[in-house]
Amino acid sequence: MPIMRRAMTQTARFGFAVLFLAAALMPFGATLARDMPDPGIDQLIEQLGLRAAKAPVSERAGWSKPERVIVRGDAEQVDALGPFAPGVELVPAPTLEDAVAAAAGADAVIGFCAEALLDAGADIRWLQLPYAGAERCVSIPAVAERDILVTNAQRIYGPEIAEHVLAMMLSLTRGLHLYAETQGRGVWERGLIPEEKLWELEGKTLLVVGLGGIGTEVARLGHAMGMRVTATRNSSRSGPGFVDYVGLADELPKLTSEADIVVNATPLTPQTRGLFDAGYFESM
Repeated sequence: MPIMRRAMTQTARFGFAVLFLAAALMPFGATLARDMPDPGIDQLIEQLGLRAAKAPVSERAGWSKPERVIVRGDAEQVDALGPFAPGVELVPAPTLEDAVAAAAGADAVIGFCAEALLDAGADIRWLQLPYAGAERCVSIPAVAERDILVTNAQRIYGPEIAEHVLAMMLSLTRGLHLYAETQGRGVWERGLIPEEKLWELEGKTLLVVGLGGIGTEVARLGHAMGMRVTATRNSSRSGPGFVDYVGLADELPKLTSEADIVVNATPLTPQTRGLFDAGYFESM
C-alpha cells in the first residue's frame, strides 16, 4: 500500500507540474483542461478541487511566455514534461546547486526557491513550489522587489499528510511509539501503557484547526474512523458533510476544550504564528 500511495502521489505531482506549465504558457486559463494532451488532467482538477482564477497568468502585468524553465528532477523526468511545453527549454536540475548553476537566463523555476537561486537568475519571474507552504519563499526580499509570481502545490499533499496524521493518532492512542522501543530491545512489557490510557478513536472528538486541503482530508479520515469531527476556518462556517461543526477562528478556545485530539492544519501566517502557545495547550 505505501508503494501504491507513492506512485499515486508521484502521478499527482507530475500532473500538477503539467497544470502549472500550461497555466503559464497558454493564453487562456479557461481552456486549460480542454487543451491538455493528457485526459487525466480533468480528473486531477476535480479531485483536488482546483478552481480557475478570474484572469489567466498571461494577463499579469509584464508577463510573457517563459522560454527557459528550470525543473526539479532528472533528465528523464523533465523530458516527460516536454510535450506539455512546446517551444520551451526545460532544464533538469536534480539539486538546488544544479538549479543555481543553470539559473542565468531562466524565466521560471519549478521545484526550488532560494535566495541564491534568485541572485543567480536575474530574469526569473515565476517560482512554482513543490509544496503548499510558501512563507519561507515569499519572505526572500527579491520576491517582492522583483514582483516574482509564486505559486504552490496546495491540496496535492492532502491525502499523504492526512494518512500520516492518522498514523500518528493510532500510534499515540495505542502506545505504539513506546512498544516499538522495547521491541527493538527484544523486550515484551505487557503493562507498559496503563489500560486507561489506551484509547479507541471511535467516539472521540477530533478538532481540525484549519479546514483547508489537508485539514479536509484529515477530517474525512477521522470521520471514517468513527470520530466526531469539528473544525475551524477563517473564511466561513461551510464544510463537508463529515464535519459535525465548523466554527470561526474566535471559537477555537471552546472547541479545543471539547476535543480529545487536535490537529493543526493551518498555514504559517502572521495570524497563526504563535497560536499554539502555552496558554493554548493549557486550554486542552
